[in-house]
Amino acid sequence: MTLYEIMVRLEKMLDPAKFNHSMFTMQTAKELAGLYDMDTETVSTAAILHDCACGMSHKDQLKLLLDHGADVDETSRECPWILHGPAGRIVAQKEFSVYNADILNAICYHTYGREEMGTLEKIVMISDFTEPTRNISEIAAKQAEIRKEARKDLDEAVLMTLDSTISYLLENGLPIHANSIATRNWILIKRSDKHTGEPDIDK
Repeated sequence: MTLYEIMVRLEKMLDPAKFNHSMFTMQTAKELAGLYDMDTETVSTAAILHDCACGMSHKDQLKLLLDHGADVDETSRECPWILHGPAGRIVAQKEFSVYNADILNAICYHTYGREEMGTLEKIVMISDFTEPTRNISEIAAKQAEIRKEARKDLDEAVLMTLDSTISYLLENGLPIHANSIATRNWILIKRSDKHTGEPDIDK
């Protein structure tokens, strides 16, 4: 299926606002792809499809995952708005004939990340969070900072994205997915290999 065919089909599956968000996420991701020597079509496919399961209800997303033998953790059950990533992996295969593992991982983990994220996964996560029409008033200033940082350092931009998301969840008394913590720690530990100083936490 060509990228154009994917877009035509996806537009019929999503409401206009979600499809518009997907298009701008793709545009943002394409800009980052050029900076990080990534294949534009691969990045575009992952980005345009990152919310491909959002045309389904949370109940139907959960059923799809369970029907395909997925292990749905308790946090995802309690916060069903994050089910669309893992469900999207299945939809991308069934409805759009996408079998590239990197693309499927980028769709699956774009909300909370995972350890050992690849460049494509990082680009899709950042692009979803920072595309210019996504107006999250509580973290708008951070979105602008992350857009700027993403052009220099993807790891730092992912870290900033996770920090913003985690802060929002804490402030609103919402559960935090374990993958978000694990991904954040993974990046920080990678950084510690380069910076050997220890924080002075006893003061």
